[in-house]
Amino acid sequence: MAQVGSDLRHHAPSWLSVRAVVVLTGLTALAAVAFLALVVVPAGGDFAPTTWWQLALFFVIAVVSDVVYVPVRHADAWEELTFVEIVLIWGALLLVEPLELLAVALLGFLLAELLARRQAIKTVFNLASHAIASVGLLTTYLLLRGDSTMFGARSVLAMVLAALVFTGLNLLLLSFVLLAADDVPPREFLGEQWALSLGMALGSVGIATMGLAIEQNTPVLLPFAALPLLAMWYAYRASSSHAAARERSRWLIELGQAISSPAAIDTFVPQAADALRRVYGADDYAVVLAGGRRFGAGHDWAAVDLGDADAKRLEPGQMPRTWARGVAVRFEEQGGTGVLAVGAQIATMGALRTPWSRSWEISETEMPTLVALTSAVSSAMRVGQSLSALTAETAKLQAVVDNATDGICVVDARGNVLLWSPAAQAITGITDVAAPWPPILRSIIAVPADTVGHLLEFDRADEQTVTLHVTRVDVYGSAATSVITIRDMTRERRAERLKSDFIATISHELRTPITPIRGYADLLKRRWDRMSLEKRESVLDTIAERADHLARLVDDLLMAARADTETALRVDTATIDVVAVANDAAKAFPEVDGRLRIAETSPLLVTADRTRVMQIIGNLVGNALKYTPAGSPIDIAFRTVDEWVEVSVTDHGGGIAENEQEKVFERFYRIEDPLTMRTGGSGLGLHISRQLARAMGGDVTLNSSPGHGCTFVLRLRAEG
Repeated sequence: MAQVGSDLRHHAPSWLSVRAVVVLTGLTALAAVAFLALVVVPAGGDFAPTTWWQLALFFVIAVVSDVVYVPVRHADAWEELTFVEIVLIWGALLLVEPLELLAVALLGFLLAELLARRQAIKTVFNLASHAIASVGLLTTYLLLRGDSTMFGARSVLAMVLAALVFTGLNLLLLSFVLLAADDVPPREFLGEQWALSLGMALGSVGIATMGLAIEQNTPVLLPFAALPLLAMWYAYRASSSHAAARERSRWLIELGQAISSPAAIDTFVPQAADALRRVYGADDYAVVLAGGRRFGAGHDWAAVDLGDADAKRLEPGQMPRTWARGVAVRFEEQGGTGVLAVGAQIATMGALRTPWSRSWEISETEMPTLVALTSAVSSAMRVGQSLSALTAETAKLQAVVDNATDGICVVDARGNVLLWSPAAQAITGITDVAAPWPPILRSIIAVPADTVGHLLEFDRADEQTVTLHVTRVDVYGSAATSVITIRDMTRERRAERLKSDFIATISHELRTPITPIRGYADLLKRRWDRMSLEKRESVLDTIAERADHLARLVDDLLMAARADTETALRVDTATIDVVAVANDAAKAFPEVDGRLRIAETSPLLVTADRTRVMQIIGNLVGNALKYTPAGSPIDIAFRTVDEWVEVSVTDHGGGIAENEQEKVFERFYRIEDPLTMRTGGSGLGLHISRQLARAMGGDVTLNSSPGHGCTFVLRLRAEG
């Protein structure tokens, strides 16, 4: 018979499931005994009278048959192969009263459980499963034997079937509890055990019938009846060794897989240590790292000083309080040494040791293997730590490469590209670095090493000329021979050009009003008394007008600076008539009287700053005058679009190409070459106009095409 022998409390997550299985098994056992007493016994006929010595003999045999067993391991659960069915077969063949036979057998089994000091829940399950299987055996035999004699064919066949029922019920119940305790699939367990259980059933019937036959015919040969029993016990032992070897091989494979793919310590150490525990059939493990981190046995574990030994058996004071015995092994880790220990728990082994109780030990021949496997785990742990550190550093480096604004290229000794960063792709527009290379990539790789930087220019696919600053540094003694950094200098070059243009433009613009101011001031100083009143007033008006021009230029510069440094320009909004404002702005350009055409329309109310709107319209009209041939008209029109009012200023000049339409709103941008420009201005008017419009919740946009003039549109939010 097979019974459970593991510590069911060892598996906390499955405890409720195990308890449910045990409770159901106990209730089923009570129902089975009631069925035997109320149905089977009354219909079973006459039973042979029993004496006290017969019952005592059955009791002793029951105790011995349950104590002498062969342990077979399934994961963390133990299956114990016993010979208790032989007692039941003897009693059934002798027609002992079934209830008496069952009671004596169960009492014997109970005493065996108490001697082994097994858990209460395990004892309850074993007794309940004994009772259910025994009722199945007795019921089957009594119902099938009929009037056959003890050794009649029908009686023997009935007993064979009864033994199979006994074994089947026992295996089924055991599969349920192993599933609950250790997640051992019933199909897997039954597939492994059915052949052995079948042999056990037939062997038990054979041993029991032969023993009775010899006792009745030739009592002197009765001791030889024990030989088949010893042969069966030896077969059980061979099966147990086979199961243990299979289990060890399984967990050696698990250990090998854990070692071959080390992970973080929190994952790897418990996994590898648990595999080692299962390889040696221990109940628990403990791992103490050099830094004091602990895995496994809990807080009552203390690190062991192994002295000069690599491994040794632990003394009671060196083990966790719940351990009965254990073995500790030293291993190396980064930063020091650690200790791994495996051992057997007191709760599993029992507080009272008996000669026939299952024990756990590691033999002297197994100690070197344990040390070697622990060393392998230690090496894998160091590899895992190094891999984790390398992964972290690689992640940091990858983050730098992915987010660097400069392009990064790494080439090997043969010039093959090993790394081409996202920034390098964005700067050059080259995504495929496989040969043959584009000319610019060949130029980048050909840059001499250890130089301050080379400047390269190339025309990108978007028709923009890009200037690159390329630096190459050799990394000697590495497979990656050179690291090349690539910086897009186009914006910097453009900024430098704009700065030069700005200086030239501002110098020109400042000189324009300053020259007449200085000249007229000198004229007034030298000829004040000789000039007529009208002449003096004319000169002073010119000086004032040029001073206003200079003030407007300075104001534009200050406003452009504020537009780039403040989150929003200050505007004072109110409800205004944008049509009236446009007409007032036009009065500032008397010189274009007749060319400036303003559409007649009813008043259009908007929410805006009147002064700023007049300034924007003035800038747009002034810009149109600069780039419109003499005599060409300039049109101002109005329209309402949803909740917006649009004021458009249209000229009939040469127009602006699409790729430059947004650039005209940048500071100091001039479409003309600064060395040949024919128009004046600082290049700030359109930039300031857009910034002011956006500060009021609107915008300034441009619609244009070469040869068809420009239409600048001021959009403002309509009132209400």
